[in-house]
Amino acid sequence: MTKDQLIAKQQLQIEEYKEMLKKNTEIQAFTSSNSPDTGFYSECMTLRDWFAGMALKGMLSNPATELFSDGKRVHSEEAYAIASYRVSDAMLSERDNTNN
Repeated sequence: MTKDQLIAKQQLQIEEYKEMLKKNTEIQAFTSSNSPDTGFYSECMTLRDWFAGMALKGMLSNPATELFSDGKRVHSEEAYAIASYRVSDAMLSERDNTNN
């Protein structure tokens, strides 16, 4: 595969993962609490969000983590967010395969 083909493939993957970021699974990582008596309300977090957060935590805590876009190393927040949800989606996919 040529460098241009590799770059084109990476760009396509980034666009596909941006589309995945727009999707949201209905699986809840935590239940919500809504009590009019206490005024406490907690919005639910999906399992996808939880997995992405854990992946992001791992990436940011490891100085050896390298992300690439257009064949260049990047350190942008968007690149880390995309990579985090990419890992999360892979984990959910594997979870589905294991449970079926």
